[in-house]
Amino acid sequence: MNRILMRTNPQSEVGEETFDLIGNGPLRIGVIPGSRGAGASLISLGLAQLLAQQDRKGRDRISYLELRGNTAGPTVYDWTGMEKRFAGRNFWDFFSMAINQEPFRQKLNLDDGINWILPLPENCSGNFTQRDRLIRRAPGSILLCDFSIFPDVGEHLADMDVLILVVDPAPSGLLASLPMLREIRRMEEAGMPVVRVLNRWNEGIEKREVLRFLQDSDPLTVPDIPYEAICRCQFSCQLPLKDPTINNRMKLPLEKIIRRIFP
Repeated sequence: MNRILMRTNPQSEVGEETFDLIGNGPLRIGVIPGSRGAGASLISLGLAQLLAQQDRKGRDRISYLELRGNTAGPTVYDWTGMEKRFAGRNFWDFFSMAINQEPFRQKLNLDDGINWILPLPENCSGNFTQRDRLIRRAPGSILLCDFSIFPDVGEHLADMDVLILVVDPAPSGLLASLPMLREIRRMEEAGMPVVRVLNRWNEGIEKREVLRFLQDSDPLTVPDIPYEAICRCQFSCQLPLKDPTINNRMKLPLEKIIRRIFP
């Protein structure tokens, strides 16, 4: 395939753009799936893209951090076609720098207004210390953390300033989400801001039953995205909102999520 390029050098050059820090560090937004395959990465990618487009007051800078454990699975690096997007440029391996105690706050993998902090597919495994350093030291004013492989990295939930829980509203998805729903409810009662998102919403969903199960009268919904549109994005190495079909279905719900975080 044309989008597949050889990986050569995990290092990169320093980007031209700098990040302005707010307070003691970035606002940390954790996007977590209620169960495997709930679509948390798609929501994360769309949010990062929209936040970068909005560039709140011209001062915010977005960093996208994919948090994975040691479980195999698709990577955001491959989903977005980073090899092709960074063709002719190198890509900083933040994860290796974190584990080797190398400085990285002045490094950027800047593309589409987003600083991409992604594990490379050939080296996806990590440990708590490595992830903790990235969460606490990543540059930017907004750090969007994609908890794509869960529960391997669940120990970092308490490091977030706000959580977005992405749930598959089908009965099988709801039942698989039950342990996470209980944990998030416990954290919410302890003071953690939480936004619940029902992904893949469609006319076959029994809304009353889903709301009763969630015990939430006002979750946000994101309509089902045709699989062909997702494939089209991946083959063209485009972020989700660049595709007209996905943009038409996702942009308004994503704006509602952002308004919940930044009222």
